[in-house]
Amino acid sequence: MSPGEGTALRCPLRASGRHLVPIAVAVGVLLGLWAASPAIQAAFVGGAALLGGLELVLRRRQPVLIVDDQGYRVEVGGRLRLTVRWDEVRRVRYERSERALYVDCGDPARNLLVPPERGYAFTFANRERLVDAILAAVPTRVEEVTDLAGQGQQKILR
Repeated sequence: MSPGEGTALRCPLRASGRHLVPIAVAVGVLLGLWAASPAIQAAFVGGAALLGGLELVLRRRQPVLIVDDQGYRVEVGGRLRLTVRWDEVRRVRYERSERALYVDCGDPARNLLVPPERGYAFTFANRERLVDAILAAVPTRVEEVTDLAGQGQQKILR
């Protein structure tokens, strides 16, 4: 998606450890099946079911970053949480080697970090398309850097 196409790019927030939940549920069920007493079996299987249920509930409330011709916005559980228009963006710090960027709109609560693929507890679905869409939306405000955390960004990115 690039500005001008008229369609919004939806990028759900993804936890880096999201693949561990199904494994934990499966291990809990297996341990429950192999447990010696019915009480321990019930505890393991119940814990696994609770963990699986919580995962489903949290997935429905997962934040989604939406990028379109107007700017970007964040929705949580279908409710709008914040909006930033492209004309509000002051600069975009872009680290080409990591395909990571930091969008500065002047309000730290509404700034956006698209982190490198490794080293952060989260990322976005459609990450490559997201980076391309943001760079295309504000090409005159892109500042290439060798280290995204440099020049006063340490406090924000830690």
